[in-house]
Amino acid sequence: MLETGIAAIDSEHKRLVGLANLIINSEKKQRERMHTDNFITMLLSAVKQHIGHEEELMIRIGYRKADDHIAAHSVLLDDLLKSKLHNSR
Repeated sequence: MLETGIAAIDSEHKRLVGLANLIINSEKKQRERMHTDNFITMLLSAVKQHIGHEEELMIRIGYRKADDHIAAHSVLLDDLLKSKLHNSR
């Protein structure tokens, strides 16, 4: 599902999954909230960078479902921001 056949995008997807796994493992091990918050911050930064790159590429190649994919990116960012805010409390 995450493999697109575009090496740069696939590499970014793998990095994002790795960061998400850090968050999951941090929660499972009940590490300090600060560690989880740091991982969420890292993931949020990486997601923003990836989304910019991926959306630019989709528009450049004329991907016909770009609008739907961009909307999904917006939901993902909103969810991550909510998670960060929730974890900061």
